[in-house]
Amino acid sequence: MTTSAMASEIGESANVVANIVRSRPAARDIAQRIRIGAVPLCVVCGRGSSGHAGVFLRYLVETRLRLPVSASAPSVITAFRTPLMLRNALFIVISQSGRSPDLVAATKSARVSGARTIAIVNAASSPVADEAEFVIPIEAGEERSVAATKTVIGSMAACVGLVAELAGDRALRSALDRLPERLDRAAGPSAGARLVRDCRWSHQGVSRFCGGPGSGPGLGEGDRAQTFGNPAPALHRSERRRAAAWATRRAIVAYAGCHDAPHG
Repeated sequence: MTTSAMASEIGESANVVANIVRSRPAARDIAQRIRIGAVPLCVVCGRGSSGHAGVFLRYLVETRLRLPVSASAPSVITAFRTPLMLRNALFIVISQSGRSPDLVAATKSARVSGARTIAIVNAASSPVADEAEFVIPIEAGEERSVAATKTVIGSMAACVGLVAELAGDRALRSALDRLPERLDRAAGPSAGARLVRDCRWSHQGVSRFCGGPGSGPGLGEGDRAQTFGNPAPALHRSERRRAAAWATRRAIVAYAGCHDAPHG
């Protein structure tokens, strides 16, 4: 059976996370220079699948660091031209390309205002990385499939690594250490079935949050689609991205043995 581009890229996720684990000294150095005890709040900035990784980061920061987290609205900077007062705040931008003009502008504005800025980016040589004080590279390589997989997993793993060092959390470090092996096992022949299951699980969670069982955008009643040769609900692109982000979150939380986070 021919392996799809998405299946191939999912299979690369274990190596991506392993590289992030090996780069722990860099994350530790950033954490030491941040002095988290002096930070009043955290602002997370990202769009699309990176925005979903930001939701995961929000739970990590609020539960492990007990800091309030706000989602950045870049249009406040780009459209309304109103710089925010972020002195001593922690500003974390997540981006795959690192080239979105609104993310570049928001990161630049945050740094000028006195925030400590961290860019979690797949492309370390990018405008977003250039504007940030610190950079945590994902280094997942080019991703061709939609929805994003290995870059989202890498983004979330980088978030885990950063928060583990900021909090001095040994349990979180240990969970991240175990993740590459567990992802490698999860990417075996039954990976397609697991992805389908997680897509269904995520849709059920979103449906409950949005107002009723079986409801939600993009899911046709009785519609079927083929994903890695397995039947799955037919999802529109926005719903596929949401499902992929939730499936990735579940992989990191469940496979690594972390405590589960509430549905957001």
